[in-house]
Amino acid sequence: MLNKKLIKKIIISILLVSSLVIASVATWIYSQVEGALPILEGKKTVFGLSKSATIERDEQGIVTIKASNRLDVAVATGFVHAQERFFQMDLLRRNSVANYQVYLVMPLLITTSQFAFIGSEKER
Repeated sequence: MLNKKLIKKIIISILLVSSLVIASVATWIYSQVEGALPILEGKKTVFGLSKSATIERDEQGIVTIKASNRLDVAVATGFVHAQERFFQMDLLRRNSVANYQVYLVMPLLITTSQFAFIGSEKER
């Protein structure tokens, strides 16, 4: 039988490693989601603007675009639309990849569990 101190060290080590793994995965997921979010503050240079355009959002996220001519308003509108749609498209892309992974991984898990079951019958 293992010593109680050794068991305690093993349990603490497992908890520390698992918390590190969980923190790393959570950080990676946050960085992936945050990278797809639209830029809400700051300045951005956009190709196609002849003069500057101002994009403002109110408390509810509704966009107000101010520019000196109609072409700049159209370019700024396209920029805002592209930013907001990118998050949705990225989310849909990740969802479809996850669905394909289910179709690829599940047969492997079923096959592996069948082999494990067959092997356990010989031990009986």
